[in-house]
Amino acid sequence: MIYKLLNKLRQTKYLLNRYFFHIFLKSNLKGIKKGMKIYGNFLPVIKGVKNITIGENFRINEYVYINARGTSEIIIGDSVTISSYAKLITATYDVQRLMNGEKDLFLDIHNDRSIVIGNNCWIGMGALILPGVNLLGENIIIAAGSVVSKGFSESNVLIGGNPAKIIKNYV
Repeated sequence: MIYKLLNKLRQTKYLLNRYFFHIFLKSNLKGIKKGMKIYGNFLPVIKGVKNITIGENFRINEYVYINARGTSEIIIGDSVTISSYAKLITATYDVQRLMNGEKDLFLDIHNDRSIVIGNNCWIGMGALILPGVNLLGENIIIAAGSVVSKGFSESNVLIGGNPAKIIKNYV
């Protein structure tokens, strides 16, 4: 009896967290259209929501990490799916300034660059999208575990590897 009650409380907490997360995202994102769905038992981590624009029919899975830091933006097109454990990061350290001998670690030495993802893209499980990447083509699939460090403008392609490159073209 107690086990059933505790299980019911856990389910209720999970549903409330999911509900309020939806409300939080819809009220704080820079732009969002209809049809956002969140899948899985755990919520994604989304930072810098004021700098994120999402198109229609957006699907996101558990453990996704999205960080739109500083002045950079993340623009996601229509019908995009982001699989579990994928990461979209808009900031990185300015390694050149560190190599030039700037020793002040409290100095802001980040490079912020925006990320753009086109329509009908699928970002596979564990893929990493680095700052400044523009996936301007449509129907792009990013293979699981890929590290995308440069942009692609081609449509109907499978991209994968580290660093990511075009693996296959679809007709």
